[in-house]
Amino acid sequence: MRVIGALVSLIYRSLFLKGTSGAKAAHSLAKLAYVSAFVAAAYLRGDSVYVAAATAALIALADSRLDWAGPATLLSSIPATWYALTAYLISLAGIPPVVTFTDAAIIFARALAYSLTIMFIIYSIDPVSISNALHALGARKASSAPLLIWRVMPYGLSAMMESLAIGELKGERASKRIAPAIATIIEHGRGIEASAYLRLAAEMVHRLPRRTDRFFTALYTLSAAALILWALP
Repeated sequence: MRVIGALVSLIYRSLFLKGTSGAKAAHSLAKLAYVSAFVAAAYLRGDSVYVAAATAALIALADSRLDWAGPATLLSSIPATWYALTAYLISLAGIPPVVTFTDAAIIFARALAYSLTIMFIIYSIDPVSISNALHALGARKASSAPLLIWRVMPYGLSAMMESLAIGELKGERASKRIAPAIATIIEHGRGIEASAYLRLAAEMVHRLPRRTDRFFTALYTLSAAALILWALP
């Protein structure tokens, strides 16, 4: 339980206590181009996921924010190990296709790269950009939703950390602390919904000010171009 609590704490600090500078301050179109290039490259060429993971690591290194990498790698290794081990054991049982130990290692590496890239994309999300995008598209009432969701999520992780700490003191399993944490999250969400009722019922008149980082905008754009060039025959 202590390990799970430590992972939740690291995710909490890396996502919500770092502000919107650096990679998060890149232009939204550059981020969208990077995500689109990642999806297209993964569809056109399977091994391009390694390039995507490398570019994600490069951007994170330039941002000097690698504190998310440790918990992200540990969390990503769980499904990656499951996929590789399941494929290998099924092959040993005589069910085709044949998967060698080398094939299982490739499955693990590819699943890990996919998961890390997706986690980095989630890490780089800026709720202000999403809010401004919805405002520009005419969904002015919905433009406040990303900000409120981003406000509730830290409460959820904090409630989970507190619930796990209580469970550790009481000697309970981690699975028994999920329901109390969810109840606390729902309570916080209702409180925020009640306090922000007028904001939810009204339209957002103006876009929120946001500073764009040109360096990371260029880095995202170059990474997107590298993915496309790698995937093309």
